[in-house]
Amino acid sequence: MKTVIFLALLLGQISALFAEDAPSTAASIDDLVKQRIAVLTQIIEYTRKQYDVGEATEEQLLNATLDLDVLHRDSAKSRAEQIAWQERIVAIEQKKKASIDRQVASGNAAQIDALRAAERVLAAEQKRLELQATK
Repeated sequence: MKTVIFLALLLGQISALFAEDAPSTAASIDDLVKQRIAVLTQIIEYTRKQYDVGEATEEQLLNATLDLDVLHRDSAKSRAEQIAWQERIVAIEQKKKASIDRQVASGNAAQIDALRAAERVLAAEQKRLELQATK
């Protein structure tokens, strides 16, 4: 009987801890997202400067932008925001594919790279359609 009472008290204390921790967890997630946005924004700025002087490729710049847009989509508060970010992601994947296609045409990339780029475009479009279907 003492064990049952002890377990009931312990369960109550654990529940109270989680109830108190929930708002701070949400706040800490929001803080982490803000920190990640700041870091990814710095990466984009640095990569853009490197790109402007010919020390970074278009693909590196697009990948940096893609990372930020994926974070925005994943942390968006509404379905409409998620869809808007996903549309940007589709556009980036299309630009990346066009870049790879040019590289394949000039002999600087393999056909498998073009196929992978095409698959990423299709996956991004699929995700967009899934988000739109669950409005």
